[in-house]
Amino acid sequence: MVHDYINSHLAARYRAQHISYLDRAGNAFLRTLGLFVYVDGRPRPAGLMTRSTPQTFTKSGVKVVFALLVRSDLTSAPLREIAAAAKVSLGSAHTTLANLDDRGFLAGGVKDRAGLVRMEPLVSEWVAGFVSRLLPSLRSRQFAGPDPRNMRTLAKEIRDVTLAGEVNHPDLIRATSTTIYGLPPWPQITRAGRLRDGESPNVTLRERFWDDSVLHLGVNGHPLLDYAELYSSDEGRQLEVAAAVRRHLLD
Repeated sequence: MVHDYINSHLAARYRAQHISYLDRAGNAFLRTLGLFVYVDGRPRPAGLMTRSTPQTFTKSGVKVVFALLVRSDLTSAPLREIAAAAKVSLGSAHTTLANLDDRGFLAGGVKDRAGLVRMEPLVSEWVAGFVSRLLPSLRSRQFAGPDPRNMRTLAKEIRDVTLAGEVNHPDLIRATSTTIYGLPPWPQITRAGRLRDGESPNVTLRERFWDDSVLHLGVNGHPLLDYAELYSSDEGRQLEVAAAVRRHLLD
């Protein structure tokens, strides 16, 4: 990954997933046969202080790219359908497609829209935008409640919610928490799980940022959403699983 600037938080996530990176400040993590380079902590160059975020990965842009990554056939769908799937305006959907084209992520250009390309850097930039731009804007609440296994059972009974993160990968990790996307204030899952405020919350409810009647993620969700949730964690064990899920996504 090559960026203008990579802060220490993002750099740590890249290293945890064994992703090489380099920025204009000189921060670097490069590991290959016979070579290891690691430079960290160099400040953002003064000339980059006021540079704006690429439009592709604004809050609305992250939503649009998510929809396109989850449903590849949407890339060639009418603009109105793309906007509906991502719950954004037509203008935001068009701007995102134009920026994907400008940055070499959209084959065929905005007119023909033959599909997304350069998936590895696209997914990397998308997840960074998810963590920094979209996630902080979503309505969320944390509760104490049943263990992940029982929460998963309850979610499947309710159906109009989507599981995300470690709870979806029992073969890779012993989950200690559950993340569920739905429509605030999440009345059904709150009642069914008898969720309560507590000192040791283990259930996170988040605002669903897509139209599931278009994307059809259902209760089990999608590996891309799992990857984003795992990647946003500060726990080493979850970051290791994030790396495994990422490899599966890009295979």
